[in-house]
Amino acid sequence: MHCGIILKKMYSTYKVAVVLLYFLFCIFIKGNAQIIIEQDKTPEALVKEILLGSRSGIKVTEVKFTGNPISIGTYYTFSKEMPISKGIVLTTGRVEDVDGPNESPNTGSAIFTLGNKNLQMLTKSKTADAVTLQFTFYPNTNRISFYYSFASEEYPEYVKKGVNDAFAFFISGTGYENPTNIALVPGTNVYVSIDNINENTNAEFYLENKQWNNANKPFFASNLAHGERSYNCEFDGMTIKLEASAEVVPFQPYVLTLAIADVGDNLFDSGVFIQKESLKSNGDTLAYLHLIQKDIAELMDTSNIFSLKKEKDTIKIVSNIQFAFNSHELDKEYYEPLIAFCKLFNQYFELKIKLLGHSDDVGSEEYNMQLSAKRAEAVYEFLLKQGVDKNRMEYIGKGNLEPIYKDTTEHSRILNRRVEFVLF
Repeated sequence: MHCGIILKKMYSTYKVAVVLLYFLFCIFIKGNAQIIIEQDKTPEALVKEILLGSRSGIKVTEVKFTGNPISIGTYYTFSKEMPISKGIVLTTGRVEDVDGPNESPNTGSAIFTLGNKNLQMLTKSKTADAVTLQFTFYPNTNRISFYYSFASEEYPEYVKKGVNDAFAFFISGTGYENPTNIALVPGTNVYVSIDNINENTNAEFYLENKQWNNANKPFFASNLAHGERSYNCEFDGMTIKLEASAEVVPFQPYVLTLAIADVGDNLFDSGVFIQKESLKSNGDTLAYLHLIQKDIAELMDTSNIFSLKKEKDTIKIVSNIQFAFNSHELDKEYYEPLIAFCKLFNQYFELKIKLLGHSDDVGSEEYNMQLSAKRAEAVYEFLLKQGVDKNRMEYIGKGNLEPIYKDTTEHSRILNRRVEFVLF
């Protein structure tokens, strides 16, 4: 009899403790706000302002988005239990549904947009509700990388059930003749998906996200990390923070396509979180001047106004951009080759350029200095109009102090009236 009373009191005390612990837990969890979703940025801003850091070593151009705009946005959370706390999120449904708590086992939105052929080739299955963010980029080293986490409402009940939502990060360019996926299970060539990372397969990369409901209250009370994750995010499971990386050739153009789509059906959503400011060119730095010489040689093959001269750590491009006597007006015949030069110079976006203006020997030294500076300035202004950053350029006049030909024939004087380029 006494034992029964004691047991009842112990059980009652246990229930009070669990309730109190859960009450305190809820206060703790709700002090860590859920995921905040924002959809106020253009695709270009998403890449240049969110994905890239201020010192990324990467130049981005030609940003393109395909899919429904409700499926992409930025996010942040103060929770330390989410693999990635801030960045870009792409989903096969509505990004607003990413926010927790995880109160439903099967959240989904049928967007009814087209699939993605590269994802279909990867998964060998039909896709739908595809979302892609694509851009051209130029790295300044021989490696690029960024961080991401994949999550899905198809966890855990639809693992190995043929509805394996797909995502990939495809790179194409030098060394990648066909679009190549770089979102891989660490240490393998296997693409990341619910079938390839889950509680039974590659489980070290998997994070469970239990339902936020009464049945799981006791579990959350003693497993705060699980509870905080459940309160923050709707997806039923996710990967840990993973790294995507690729070997590249510095200053060559590449196309990166971030893609996600439904596979098998379009009922339940999946998403991929990409860490803010994590896309970086972080490999070995190679000598710029060595890299650019080949491209300059190709430029010279198509234009007879440039010739190359290497001097220690600089490259001097001697030009046949000539000026009429006593004039600093840039002739239109030089526009096309200069535009080609600008394209190359913008590709090698960390190189700097010094423009050197020259004159013939007619006139005073002071006048020739001013005239030669104006000639260099005329080319400088043209390069500015072609999108070359003014912070990468400077120009000076050299007068007639450095003639190509020292004789005083008219032909030599014409050749001496020129502008040269020094790259460093």
